[in-house]
Amino acid sequence: VTAFLPYVLYSTGLEHMESSKASILASVEPVVSALFGVFVFHETLSFWGILGIAMVLGAIVILNVKLKKR
Repeated sequence: VTAFLPYVLYSTGLEHMESSKASILASVEPVVSALFGVFVFHETLSFWGILGIAMVLGAIVILNVKLKKR
């Protein structure tokens, strides 16, 4: 269940978006895991961990911004 269900959901999601965007959005999983560890288990994040989280979230924001064509 823990391997099959995510695979099926990811494959279904690929039908509705570009694979390049899907791979970036799948990068949110480690961010959620890190934040879960911080808030639930009181782990500490290093500067590099915070920077990595910011970069992943920044990439997701950039992907979702609609640019006007000139």
